[in-house]
Amino acid sequence: MADTVQHLLEESIPELEYYQAKGYFSKFELKQIIMSRQNHEYRLKRRAAMKQDYYRYIEYEQKLEELRQYRKQKLGFKGKKSSHEVTIVKRVHFIFERAARKFKSDVQLWMDWLEYCRRSKSSKQHSKVVTRALQRHATVPALWIEAACWEFEHSGNVAAARSLMQQGLRMCKHEEVMWVEYLRLELMYIQRLRERRRVLGLDVPEEEAAGGSNKSSAKVAEITDEAMDVEGRDVDAEASASPDSDDGAEAAVRAVLMGAVAGIVLKNALVTFPTSLDLRRQLLRVLTGFDFPGIQVLLDTLFMSLRSDFANQEEAWDILARRSQTNSRGQEADLLEASAHGPAVQSYQEAVAVVRTSKMYDLYTRYLESRLELYMHRIEDLGSSRDGDLAVVGVDEPDGKSAPKQDLDNNGLKRRKEIPTAAEAARGASSAAVMDSIAKAGAELLAAYQSAHSTHCCSPELYLRWTATAEKLGQQKMAAAALRQGCLRHPASVTLWSQRLRREVEAVLQQRGGLAQREETASTLLTTFKSALASVQDSDCYELWTLVLDIIPLQGREFKAMVDLLLVAVMKVSISGPLHGGLGGVIAALMKRIRMSSGLEESRSFYRKFLHLPSPGGDFYQAAVDIELEARRGIVLQKNVQKERDLVTPLFEAAVAAHGRDDPELWIRFAKYEAECGRSAGTIYWRATKALVDPDRFITLYKEHL
Repeated sequence: MADTVQHLLEESIPELEYYQAKGYFSKFELKQIIMSRQNHEYRLKRRAAMKQDYYRYIEYEQKLEELRQYRKQKLGFKGKKSSHEVTIVKRVHFIFERAARKFKSDVQLWMDWLEYCRRSKSSKQHSKVVTRALQRHATVPALWIEAACWEFEHSGNVAAARSLMQQGLRMCKHEEVMWVEYLRLELMYIQRLRERRRVLGLDVPEEEAAGGSNKSSAKVAEITDEAMDVEGRDVDAEASASPDSDDGAEAAVRAVLMGAVAGIVLKNALVTFPTSLDLRRQLLRVLTGFDFPGIQVLLDTLFMSLRSDFANQEEAWDILARRSQTNSRGQEADLLEASAHGPAVQSYQEAVAVVRTSKMYDLYTRYLESRLELYMHRIEDLGSSRDGDLAVVGVDEPDGKSAPKQDLDNNGLKRRKEIPTAAEAARGASSAAVMDSIAKAGAELLAAYQSAHSTHCCSPELYLRWTATAEKLGQQKMAAAALRQGCLRHPASVTLWSQRLRREVEAVLQQRGGLAQREETASTLLTTFKSALASVQDSDCYELWTLVLDIIPLQGREFKAMVDLLLVAVMKVSISGPLHGGLGGVIAALMKRIRMSSGLEESRSFYRKFLHLPSPGGDFYQAAVDIELEARRGIVLQKNVQKERDLVTPLFEAAVAAHGRDDPELWIRFAKYEAECGRSAGTIYWRATKALVDPDRFITLYKEHL
C-alpha cells in the first residue's frame, strides 16, 4: 500500500515543480499539498474505504485547481497551455475512475462524474464515462438523457442525440421522463432550425391564412403518417427525401419546421401511457415553453387526449379549462382576461356538470379566487398611486389633515374648480373599471359557491373559503349564513364549528348594547356551543371549549350551564385524560380565571366538583396544586400550615393515582413538597420507581433537585 501511494506522489513531482516555477504555489504550500494528497491516498487504500473519502479527495483537488486558476489570472499568464495545466483535472478524473470501479452500482457517482466532465469541458472523457455508465446502468433514464443532451448541445449531432433517446426508450419502456425529454429535444431542434433559417434569410413557415390552413394541416398529417416510428431512422432526412418534386420537398421541410416530428413523439407518448395524467401535465409544461406556429397543433393533440381519456378526472378538466390561458401566453394582461376568461368559465361549468364532485368545485373556485385576487391587487396599486398624488397636491391644515386644493383670488372669492388632468382622469376611469370587475368577479365566485352548496358538493374547506370571500367583499350576513349551512352539512367538522363560534365570540366582544342585549348574545353563543358539542366527537372539542370559556361571564346562568356541560363531558371520559391539554387544560385555564376574578374559595369550590370524576387530565391537578400551594405560602401563622398541607396532599395522591405511571415531573413535585414540609422524600422515591413505566428520567431529576 505504501509503495503504491509513494509511486502516485512521485508521479506528481514534475507537476509541482512546474507550479513552483510559475509562482502558483510556494515551497511551503507544495509540501502541504504533498502531505494532503498522501493522507487522502492512504484513506483510499484502506480496506474499508468509504465513498465519502473519494468525495473529500475530489473536493480538495477541485479547490486546489480553483486556487491555481485564480493565481494564474492574477499573475497574468497567457498563451498556449502546458500539459501541466490540466494535471489536476486529470487527477480528479483518475479519482472518479477509482471510485467508479469500487462503487459500480452508485448511479449518483456516475452522474457527478459526468457533471464534472461538463464543468471541466472534458469532451472526450465525457463520452467515455457516459458509455461506461450506460453499459453498467442501461435502465437509468437520467444517463440516457444526459448522453443525448451532450450530443445535442455540445456536439451538435441531432441524429446521435435522437438515436440515444430512442435506445433509451427501448431500455426504459416504463419511464415517462424519457418521453418528456425526447419531446423537449425535438422542440429544441425545431426552434434551432427556425432560428438558423431566419439568420440565413431563408423562408421560415409561419401561421397561414384561413384558406390555406386546412391544406397545410393535411400535408403535416401526411408527412407525419409516412414518417418512421420512434424507434427507426432519422425523420428529418426521410421526410425531406420522400417527395419527388420540389413542391413535395418544400412541403416536407415546412412539415418538419411546423412540428411534424415532435407530433410523432407526442402521439407515441400518449399511446404508451394512456392512463397517466401526470405525463400529460409534464408534456404540457414542455409545450408551453416554446413559441412557434406549429405548437398549437401539438397542444390540440394533447388537449384532445385529456378530454377523451380523462373525462371523469377533475385535474384533467382543470387543465382543459385553463387552456385559454395557455394558448394566449404571449398576449397583454387585459387582453388575456377578456379573451380567456369566458372560455375558461364555460369549460369549468361543463366540468361541474359532468364531474359533480367537491374537488371539481374546489378547482373551479380556486381559479375564480385567483382572478379576484388579481383585481384586488390592481385596485390596491391604483389606490396607493392616487394617495401619493393627493399628498403632493394637498395643503396641510393645522390639524394635520390634507385640505382640498381650493385657492382664493385677491377678492376673497373661491376660484373655479380646476379641471383634472388627463392622467388623473385616466386613473379614475381605470379605478372605476377595476371596481366594476371586482364586483363581477366576486358575484361570479359567490355564485359558484352557491352552486356547490345546492348540488351538495361543498366541502368544509369550501364553506370556509366561501366565508372568507364573503367577508372580503363586505357580505357579513352571507358569511354567517355560509358557516351555518356548513355546520348543518358537515356537523362533525371541528374547523367549521370553531370558525362559527369565533365569529359569535367576536360579536359578543363588540356588543355595545345594554345588559339584556349582551345576555341575549351570550345565550345565542351558548346555544351554538351546545349544538357543536352534540355534533363533534369529544376528543376533538377542546378548541371549542377554549373559545367559549374565555368569553362567557363567570356569573349568571350561562356560566352555570357551561359548568354543567363541562361536568357531563368529564363524566363521559372512560379513562384518564392526557397529561397536557385536553379537558384538563380547559378546566385548568378556567380554574385560574376564577381564582383571579372571584377568589380562592370560588376556585376551590369549582375544582372540587371534578375530584370524584374520572381524571380530565394532568393539567387539572397541576392547576389545583398551584392554587393550594399559593394559598399556603400566603399564610403567616404556623397554626394553619397543617390544615393547608392536608388540602395539598390529597391532590397529589389523586394526581399520582391517575397519572403516576407516565409523569415523572409530578412525582418530583410531590417529593419536593414533602421535603419542604419536613417529611422524608424517600417514601415518594420508592413509590415513584415502582409506579413509573420508565423511572430513569425520574431518578435523574431526583438527583438534580433533591
